[in-house]
Amino acid sequence: LKEVNIITEKNQVVEQKQETKKYYKLDFSQLARLVMSDLDSMKTSSIFFKSFPKEKVVEALQNPQKNEKTLRNLSNFLYILSPHYRRLCNYHAEIPTLDWYVEPYKLDISKVNVKQFKKAYNETLFKLDNMNIKHEMLKCLQVAFREGVFYGYEYSTDDSYFIQKLDPDYCKISGIEDGVFTFKFNFQYFERDESILDNYATEFRTMYNKYKNSRKSRKAGKTEDLQWQELNSERSICIKTDETILFPFPPFVGVLQDVYDIQDYKALKKANNEMQNYAIISGTIPINDKSDTANDFKVDLKTAIEFGNKIIQELPDQVGFMLSVYDDVKLFKLSDDKVGTDKVEEAIKNFWSAAGISKNLFADNSDTDAALKASIVSDEMSVFTMLRQIERWINRKLKFNNKKYKFKINILDITRFNRKEKIADELKAGQYGLPNKTKLFVTMGASQSSMESMEFLENTVLDLYDKWIPLQSSHTNSDANSPTGGDAKRPSVDEDKNRTDGGGKG
Repeated sequence: LKEVNIITEKNQVVEQKQETKKYYKLDFSQLARLVMSDLDSMKTSSIFFKSFPKEKVVEALQNPQKNEKTLRNLSNFLYILSPHYRRLCNYHAEIPTLDWYVEPYKLDISKVNVKQFKKAYNETLFKLDNMNIKHEMLKCLQVAFREGVFYGYEYSTDDSYFIQKLDPDYCKISGIEDGVFTFKFNFQYFERDESILDNYATEFRTMYNKYKNSRKSRKAGKTEDLQWQELNSERSICIKTDETILFPFPPFVGVLQDVYDIQDYKALKKANNEMQNYAIISGTIPINDKSDTANDFKVDLKTAIEFGNKIIQELPDQVGFMLSVYDDVKLFKLSDDKVGTDKVEEAIKNFWSAAGISKNLFADNSDTDAALKASIVSDEMSVFTMLRQIERWINRKLKFNNKKYKFKINILDITRFNRKEKIADELKAGQYGLPNKTKLFVTMGASQSSMESMEFLENTVLDLYDKWIPLQSSHTNSDANSPTGGDAKRPSVDEDKNRTDGGGKG
């Protein structure tokens, strides 16, 4: 009988343990799933790491020429996903103002027919104005700094112009003509859908038909492969961020590792914040202390579990509940440390440092203005090399006209940061009689073609020259003692400073 009682007690204990285990499983499985779900979503299962695992990127960086397409696709992906990378690319592309002016060259002044010269001059300006250089070239620069190269094909009429971007996966540089890159296009591109040929110039359809015919005759060994064909160099454009390396690559591939670091630390920070939102409440099952029997609870386990489940129903998902046999009840936070919270700022700082750009441009810090200015000058120099490519491409187009009077375009080295300084330099140069009125006009952001038309509008049509008279002051009047000389009092400090810096003598 005693053995039977022992077996019965053991069975009851086993049943209680199973029931308790069942309870705990129901209780903590949900909380565990929530924690794992949040943490897992911030790790390799995120869209960022799924699309481009870090190992794949490191492998591509070891051989950039072989993995040109992979690096370009990664750069485009980061441009969309990472605000820091997007600002880095756009910052360089949008620095130049793309202000320009034209000047004659190879000009024999003694043989110039002024009437014909002016006609050729105006035709050149109208042609360049029609190209919308500031808008079209800005788009080219944005693509180039993102992908490392821009391949395009131009379309123009008498009053319209735009450049169509070509898929870089189907383009490759084939040579240099008059200092300008030429490239071939892979006409296999249209095999996927020949209907899109309607969106391209007739040259593409003609070359595609040649490719299809060559493919048929090539099987018989009668002709060469025309899959890759060079487009008309007069209408194609190729701008590259680095002319010294033949194969194209995104210019900021060196900071890709830092972009991953930013994402990693952001994940840590979010995981840390999420963990701090979870808590566990421990409830005590009262025990009869005066009893000599082990596990002599004042409330049977079944009743305790029943009430515990009722508590769980009232708790939010982020809070778990557990039963214990200890005397006190406490609230436990799963995480209170700050791992990763201060690493995001450090990773971002490292990103801008690796890119060679002062982070002061995008965030406040204690760096001096002098250091920031030096950083901007360095950034401007890297962009000016791109302007020279655009200059040569446009000037090459102007040569195709082959007219008696020749003109060339000059894109000024003006940026959003140095415009005021450049205007001041041109004003000072003009004080010494230099022929720079046109250059000064375009330095202020205006179009060269509008200079003559605006002068005609304001002075001849609207007569603003006589109607809008500048205010008189002691330092603008040549004779302060004359009856019309105005107030001859001593100029203020500000007036004196303006006179010294802006014009007059000194």
